[in-house]
Amino acid sequence: MNTLRTESSVGCIVLNWNSGEFIVRCLQSLASSKGVGVEIIVIDNASADGSGKAIATRFPSVTVVQLPENVGVAAGWNKGVEFFVQRGVDWLFLVNSDATVDSECLRSLLDTIHADPTIAAVTPRIMDGVKEGKVWFDGGRINIFGHPYHRNMGRPPEMSPQPFVEDFGSGCVCLIRLEAIEQLGPFDEAFFAYVEDTEFCIRAKRNGWQIVHQPSALALHFPSGSVKKNTGKWFRDYYVTRNALMLGRRTMRGFRWFMFLIYFLVASFFGPVVYFLATAQIRRAGAIMLGAMDFVRGRTGKRYG
Repeated sequence: MNTLRTESSVGCIVLNWNSGEFIVRCLQSLASSKGVGVEIIVIDNASADGSGKAIATRFPSVTVVQLPENVGVAAGWNKGVEFFVQRGVDWLFLVNSDATVDSECLRSLLDTIHADPTIAAVTPRIMDGVKEGKVWFDGGRINIFGHPYHRNMGRPPEMSPQPFVEDFGSGCVCLIRLEAIEQLGPFDEAFFAYVEDTEFCIRAKRNGWQIVHQPSALALHFPSGSVKKNTGKWFRDYYVTRNALMLGRRTMRGFRWFMFLIYFLVASFFGPVVYFLATAQIRRAGAIMLGAMDFVRGRTGKRYG
């Protein structure tokens, strides 16, 4: 496989929400990418910790867009996409503020996506920054019940470096062909945060695109680093619960939806709620129940109150 030319046009979108030192480490790692030029935009979701202004000072080559309120992940990405469409880039690199990339990561992903024009997106192997030596994401799979999960999560990495087709990619670190977004449309802002990446990948695959995982490209993630700093894990519990149900309802019908719902209620609702109540994590239990209730009510987007 030939190494991509250094003048390839890549636009990197990083979202900031009071990320503090997380985003500093993220931007430093991106600046160390070898063999490819990358233009970076930070979409600041109304950060109150001064990190948006600090980024503009510390990284003068990075474009910072300050938003008056937290618009969420999907809308933040869409604003970054709009910016880079005007800049005429070919590739979009999504990177979480609480992630860092290896210096060879982007070049490896570019080589992979360049090899096949049917690839809409490619993801790297993402190691867990908290659980040393363990995988956080090594390809996205959807089980027989229609439930998405991270392949090999919490396990030591496999040695095989060969790329393979996955069911969905993680927006934590993901390289996307701009042509695919232009054809498929923007990220669905009804999700606000979480699952919007999975929905996009499912939509892409249904329209003939491939989603590929390249385990030889490496990244590191500190799970929910920004969320835990800003709110608490209950934030993730609410949106993951509601959005998983939204995704299931949109992508499955009849018996498949019924099987998904039964599996979800056992594995992702009753089990966690009982555990959180038993361990006095009342707020997390309440967030899961509220997420399910809001799905039934048809509430989408950002939840206020």
